Amino acid sequence: MSNTSLAHPATREARGLEIYCKHSEDIALSIRRGTYSVPGCSGTVTYAVRLVPEEWCECRDFEHRSEPCKHIYATRTVLSCYPRETDGSRPPLTRPAAVGSSDTD
Repeated sequence: MSNTSLAHPATREARGLEIYCKHSEDIALSIRRGTYSVPGCSGTVTYAVRLVPEEWCECRDFEHRSEPCKHIYATRTVLSCYPRETDGSRPPLTRPAAVGSSDTD
């Protein structure tokens, strides 16, 4: 019988989905020059992630394994949910204005 805790998913894919669920908007908005800033599961540290031209993450797991880590899985999931224009490009994503704010203030 497995001793896997629900609070800490066992696979990198599941942990990536957990990060996505908590931080998808922040990840989508964080892109700078093709690099995303992706929080770890604890939320206290962020890692630089690139998906093109090759997948890369600065975390220790990716450094040691050279295979997708939870941060890459989270970023892949964000991008799969982010809409594309008809030409294949992605429209700019902006954070919604706070409730009660206006452009005239």
